Amino acid sequence: MLRYRTSALLYAFLIMAATPVAAVETDAPAITWLVPDVPPVFVARGPFVRQGAGDITLTVLQQQLPGYEHRVRRVSMSTFTVLMHDTSNNVCTPLLPAMPRYADTTVVSQTLATMAPLRMITFRDMLATLPRKDGAVALAETLRRSLRTVYLDGWSHEDVQPLLARASDQRNVLVLSDITSPENALELLMERQVDYLVGHGYLLHFARSKFGALADDLVLLPLAEALANTPVHVACLNNAWGRARIADIDRVLADPSVQADIARVLRHWYPAMDLSAEAQR
Repeated sequence: MLRYRTSALLYAFLIMAATPVAAVETDAPAITWLVPDVPPVFVARGPFVRQGAGDITLTVLQQQLPGYEHRVRRVSMSTFTVLMHDTSNNVCTPLLPAMPRYADTTVVSQTLATMAPLRMITFRDMLATLPRKDGAVALAETLRRSLRTVYLDGWSHEDVQPLLARASDQRNVLVLSDITSPENALELLMERQVDYLVGHGYLLHFARSKFGALADDLVLLPLAEALANTPVHVACLNNAWGRARIADIDRVLADPSVQADIARVLRHWYPAMDLSAEAQR
C-alpha cells in the first residue's frame, strides 16, 4: 500500500474521484474526457480505483469548469491511442506527458508540472553489469550488450527514443506496440523476463505499491543520454473545438490556487525525485 502523508484537501479529492457521478443532460456545452487505464496516472481497478493522479486532476478541472457538462469516457489504451490521433473527434484528456506520438494531433494547456528525465529501472543485483558514463548508466552501451529490455514504441521521449528504435530489431530488445501500457512492461520486469526498463520514477513507486516486498530490490538510475525534462499538460485534439476548450482550461489554470491544488495531487502520487525542482515548490 502507498505510504504517503495525505492532507485533508487531498482526502476530499480522493473521495470525490472514487465516487461515480451520474451523467445529467443539460444545455451546457460538453467536454468528453478520455481516461485510459494507465496506472498510477489513471486507475481503473484495484484498491486505488479512480484515485490516480490523472483521475484526481480531472476532479479538480470538473470543479473549476462548472459551465460545462463533463462526460468521462474510460477506455483501453488501444482505444485512447486511436481516438487521440483522429482530430475529427472532440475529446480531451486531463493529464498527458509530452510525447512525440501525440505532438501532431493535440493542443495542450499551460504546463501542470515538469517531470525529471527518464531513468533506468532495474534490480539491485544488475548494478555491477551496467556500463557507466559520467556517473550515469550509458544506455547506448547497455543496448549493445546482451541485457534484455523492452521497447514500448511511442512511449519514450525524444532524447532516448532514437537509441531504442535503432535497437528494436536486436534479439535482446522486446518490442511492444504503442497501444501497450507501461504497466505491462513493468510486469515483464517483475517476472525477470527483461533486465531493465526505461521510464519515469513513478513506475518504481507503482511497482512497490502493487508488488510490495517483491519490488524492494528495484532501483532507479540516471541515464547519461536522458537529459530532457518532460512537461505534463491537459490535452485536447488540435481542432477548433479543442483549441477553444484549452483556452478555457488555461484561464482556470491561471488561478494560483488551482495550480496549488493540482501540484498537491501530483506530489502525492509522483515521487519527489520524479518532479523537477520547479514542480516541487
